[in-house]
Amino acid sequence: MLKIYTNTPDNFKYIDQYKEVLQQIVTDKTDLLWKNYVDFNFAEQSALSVGLEGDEVKVISSIIHKPIWPNGVYRLLNRYAVVKDYRDTMTKTHHGEGHNIAQIMLDDQIKYLKQNIDYNFYFASRQKNKRFLDYWIKKFNKDYNYELAISEKRYWICDSTKFNCCQVLIYDPQYKIPFLPETEKQ
Repeated sequence: MLKIYTNTPDNFKYIDQYKEVLQQIVTDKTDLLWKNYVDFNFAEQSALSVGLEGDEVKVISSIIHKPIWPNGVYRLLNRYAVVKDYRDTMTKTHHGEGHNIAQIMLDDQIKYLKQNIDYNFYFASRQKNKRFLDYWIKKFNKDYNYELAISEKRYWICDSTKFNCCQVLIYDPQYKIPFLPETEKQ
């Protein structure tokens, strides 16, 4: 089973392998969002996560708080990427075992956040494919005993273009969404 390791950037023991995965994404340019990985700043991350098979990094992601967000707001699964030879490309699961790789990491990041960071709101987000997210979060909630929700609207999570910044959120509905809806200009 994939083992997740999460820690602060200054105490992160897999930093070199993390950098290698980032460099490979930028070099390959096959990921549609490869440009998002070019200027990855370790110092801006609240925590880094890796998925490990033995001591080999197969998945990367981070937890981030951006200065443009209210205090205590954190994005999980930030810059999530799987080494290209690791995932079962048909099912996106961990060796076809039915465990979605991103769900394994999200569970760990939520636990890390709750144990180590003073937060008011946490979320993961995507630009598109709300129907898939609905299915994905229902399975995650059932498998990991959460009650997360998918936002009905898209929200401004950054200060760039509407295409880049208006995203559907995965979030804990006990907290109020701190972002402006897509219909409100930033």
